[in-house]
Amino acid sequence: MRGLFNSISHIIFDLDGLLVDSEPLWKLAEQKTLAEYGKVWQIEIARQHIGVRIDQVAEIMVHGYQVDSSPEVFGNRLMEHMFELIASDLQVMSGAVEAIQKFHAAGLTLAIASSSSETYIRAIVEQMNWTDFISIIASACNVPQGKPSPDVYLDAVRMLGTDSTTCLAFEDSVNGAKAAHAARIRVCAIPGHDFHPADFDGIANVVYPSLNDVLHLEFGANLPIE
Repeated sequence: MRGLFNSISHIIFDLDGLLVDSEPLWKLAEQKTLAEYGKVWQIEIARQHIGVRIDQVAEIMVHGYQVDSSPEVFGNRLMEHMFELIASDLQVMSGAVEAIQKFHAAGLTLAIASSSSETYIRAIVEQMNWTDFISIIASACNVPQGKPSPDVYLDAVRMLGTDSTTCLAFEDSVNGAKAAHAARIRVCAIPGHDFHPADFDGIANVVYPSLNDVLHLEFGANLPIE
């Protein structure tokens, strides 16, 4: 280990599976959409699109399930189901509210960099009453390539008006962690349901079981960097 995260002034969060427990809702939305085409959801195909943006999800699903639809039409229907579900059933991840409030109170600038659409991200931020805490929203749908390419993180850094050395990314997926790492941003991994700590070897600077485990951290004192 060398040094500490003593230059961090900006936090960039992923959204789905990190701040909000939307993964079960995505599964349900996918099942509902597939059922309309007479198809049955499969975990093997679902694993192929973890952490990627909606156009990629739709393309993988249409081809993987051999759906008689264009990816665009399928993706739009999937999002219709998802918006209905988040309006009624979305739950926050344990420790997320506390982490957002703690980091904001500490004077850090907070952003979200997500594979989801900007409309979807903003809907959740407003629903969770986080608009006073989140300064920047970066969507992978607004850049050339989604995660694991670094584009959405580079866009977030640009909008924050800073550089990567001042940022710390929180990610729950390997694709997301790879994206932040490729943008030369330090990474704190909170492994999601489908991942293990070892999956983030060589990508994340530090790994914790949940956001509850980062609440004690004081930047410049506790977070080691390799």
